[in-house]
Amino acid sequence: MIGITLTSLVGAQLTSIKALATLPMALLVVGNLGAVQPLSMFMQRHGRRFGLMLGAAAGIAGGLICAAGVWLADFVVFCLGSLPIGLYMASVMYYRFAAQEAVGPEAKGRATAYVIGGGLLAALIAPSLALWSQNALPIPFLGAYLVIALLAFIALLCLAGLPQGVSAAPRTGGWQSARNLLARPAIRVAMLLTGIGHGVMLLVMNATPLAMQMCGFP
Repeated sequence: MIGITLTSLVGAQLTSIKALATLPMALLVVGNLGAVQPLSMFMQRHGRRFGLMLGAAAGIAGGLICAAGVWLADFVVFCLGSLPIGLYMASVMYYRFAAQEAVGPEAKGRATAYVIGGGLLAALIAPSLALWSQNALPIPFLGAYLVIALLAFIALLCLAGLPQGVSAAPRTGGWQSARNLLARPAIRVAMLLTGIGHGVMLLVMNATPLAMQMCGFP
């Protein structure tokens, strides 16, 4: 969430071509979308723990690379760091499945609720943490990306204690099942509305920090 809040602002600071200010955010989203399926396949082969730890390691690397880009005032380096942060964000989406697999059947609902509740709490805390960390060091925004790396490192330590669960193997005839689902109008409408909603959300999250800065808000 810190990366989503600040990435466009940092992009605007590092490039003289203001039309490219949101490119790092776009790369973060590309890294997120591009990692979902490969990460799932990796966890099917090597287990949840290794897959989620890989995502956390990507978060550490991405935070440090972005911090280096801010330190060097290098827009290209900053863009490169946005991709692994996107991978880290994709791995976080699997935490609820790992939580379910780590407990007995009677506690699965509670485990899922804890993970979702933690995500909501993070969404509330992240803007304040981003506001504090962006000016925590003499170079603006440097502290924010070091915080991202630190939080990913803490996640890595926590994930090391997970049991080595393996995600469910895909069912046979998966593509045929997918075609059957897509043949249902309700599924197509649901996918369309989800895509539109997600697209609008990303546009708003991209534009809002820049608009607030241009209007003089902190």
